Amino acid sequence: MSSPSIKVHPPPQSSSAGPSSGPLPTPGHEGHHAGQGSFHKVVPPLPVSREQVEIRRSLTPRRSRSPRREEEEDMKKKFNLPKMWEPKFPPRERLMSLVTDNGVSPVLRAQIPEYRKTQLSPKSRAINGWRNATDGSVSTERSKLISDILSRWWYVFPQWPPPDFDYSRALRKQGLREVPIPEFLNAPEIDPQTQLKKVYQLGNFRGLFRDSNNHMHDMRPKDSCPSYVNLAKRPWQELCQFAVRAVENQMIALKQEKGAKWEKVYADLQEKLKVYRGYLSGQNKKSGALQLSKDDVAKRLRKA
Repeated sequence: MSSPSIKVHPPPQSSSAGPSSGPLPTPGHEGHHAGQGSFHKVVPPLPVSREQVEIRRSLTPRRSRSPRREEEEDMKKKFNLPKMWEPKFPPRERLMSLVTDNGVSPVLRAQIPEYRKTQLSPKSRAINGWRNATDGSVSTERSKLISDILSRWWYVFPQWPPPDFDYSRALRKQGLREVPIPEFLNAPEIDPQTQLKKVYQLGNFRGLFRDSNNHMHDMRPKDSCPSYVNLAKRPWQELCQFAVRAVENQMIALKQEKGAKWEKVYADLQEKLKVYRGYLSGQNKKSGALQLSKDDVAKRLRKA
């Protein structure tokens, strides 16, 4: 039995009367028209206004929401969430500076060596209230006071990092220059004129920069940072002044809040303020070393 023959139809012959000549355009070609083999002129779309987009969205049928989604939306409408509490800061004249104004530029003070209490002599450690091997009460009381100050540092010290700090000058001191993030990849690694290496600033962390090698450069002023290291350098009397001012400013800000829930907090702050004022006046004497003034500490450190 012979197999059926397969007929192969030849491709259509092009004629002069036809609309086109040559091979047919493939689908997806800019000149291909659906259902036809002819080319047509492509016209760019007209710009659409925002109003037209909103009209089209309103006319487009939306997908039906699931019962669970509708239940979640109903639950959100039932609960009236309270507004977030906005912090209230004290006026600038009631703030105290953590840096002694000795005529040195803040930019030059930005890169200070690290403070290591282990390098102090035994006498200077005792004067500053650090714990000795025989008595740990002095260090405990001092550390507790520093912790209380740091828990409310924004009520006594200026904003940190400072918003008006000259980071460009601090970068030049380290041989660096700031380049905006959109221009960072195309900018030269080292500027041919200034010979400064490029870095970019992290958006959410003011004063922190990163270079092409992913190395971090912290240009924030370290001496004015409200940290344990900086407060640990201060004598006891000055720490008490910081604590008194911080609690006073916190009580002033707390008076502006309404509600009975703040009454206990206000009463606790009053008791705290009495204790700190007692430390400052010398009535609550914890240790003779802790009651030394700044001048006495400086004199004894020179002798040590």
